[in-house]
Amino acid sequence: MLNPVHGSFNALLQTLAPGLPDFVWLSDPRLAFPSLIVANVWRGYPLVMVMLLAGLMAIPREHYEAAVVDGAGVLRRFLHVTLPGLRTLILVALALDMVWEFRRFALVLIMTGGGPGTLTEVLSTLVYKSYFQFFSFEYASAVAILMSAVLLVLSAPYIRLVGRDQ
Repeated sequence: MLNPVHGSFNALLQTLAPGLPDFVWLSDPRLAFPSLIVANVWRGYPLVMVMLLAGLMAIPREHYEAAVVDGAGVLRRFLHVTLPGLRTLILVALALDMVWEFRRFALVLIMTGGGPGTLTEVLSTLVYKSYFQFFSFEYASAVAILMSAVLLVLSAPYIRLVGRDQ
């Protein structure tokens, strides 16, 4: 999709606005990181939406009916019925997504390899390159241990939520 010659993004832009130049999405320093973000959102969006849909289906219909009887409008029903009903699921989805995004490796390595330069470098690709390309085992190990500690802190809310149910 992001290929500058045969990609569908440039073809779509040419259809919508003829005369625009073809963009080099993953090589342009201004576009590389936003392109990775769009691809990552595209990849992760369905799972989070399925989780939220399951949470929405678990909220009892009676809560909405009671809110309507009490005179609550659409915004009040959303703020006082839907959000509290999804609070735990939103926290779980957020914690899981933060952990998954923190260790994002394959997408960055395949799309940009951390480039142009080190503009799209993330910690997991830094560990990989330090260890396997530059043979700086100590540095790679230190960064990996730091990543593990940060991931433990980020996953603490999820661990607490899951542990509370048992």
